[in-house]
Amino acid sequence: GRRVDAGWALDVAGLAEQFRGLEWDDVVEAVGALGAGDGDGPGGDGEENAAAASKRAIESKVSIPLPFSSFVAFDRFSDLSAQPRWSPWLKSVTYIVDEEDKEETEWTLQVRGFRCKWRAIMTESDRPRRIAWKSISGVTNSGRIEFVATSDRSCVAMLRMEFVAPAAIAALFRNVGLLERFVQDKLLRWSLEAFR
Repeated sequence: GRRVDAGWALDVAGLAEQFRGLEWDDVVEAVGALGAGDGDGPGGDGEENAAAASKRAIESKVSIPLPFSSFVAFDRFSDLSAQPRWSPWLKSVTYIVDEEDKEETEWTLQVRGFRCKWRAIMTESDRPRRIAWKSISGVTNSGRIEFVATSDRSCVAMLRMEFVAPAAIAALFRNVGLLERFVQDKLLRWSLEAFR
């Protein structure tokens, strides 16, 4: 079917339906084959890739009070494989131990019918204060969560995350501002509210 209307506006709903249920690599391949990418699909050069990715770079910050201690918050949040229980967007988090006994995690996120995967490592773990991470493959992201004690039985969680939105997901939003609000309000804040 057509992917643009008579006014040359992209039919985002139709495009999203076409990609629904596909793995991320399949979407990247399809977008590259259609020539609908922004230079970061297959065949794009390095400079175009970096420029296109920088346009999709997002930084979000969210903080909420939690009704339990920073020790409890840290222990619950650091159990990464349990995060899909309270984050509706995460489909799975799996621990992987590589040949150097370095622990990695593989994350699967599903947003609006798109499934994205990445592997990450923890870059900082300071109980009960903070946890930091960065991706080592797949969706480029990094972040940190800090737990600031407000009493013996409460704390404030402050989450900061930076990532480069995959081109196909960014295309579902009219502009980066909409995508930033979606990430902050729906992905991060909603997940932290459920964590509480």
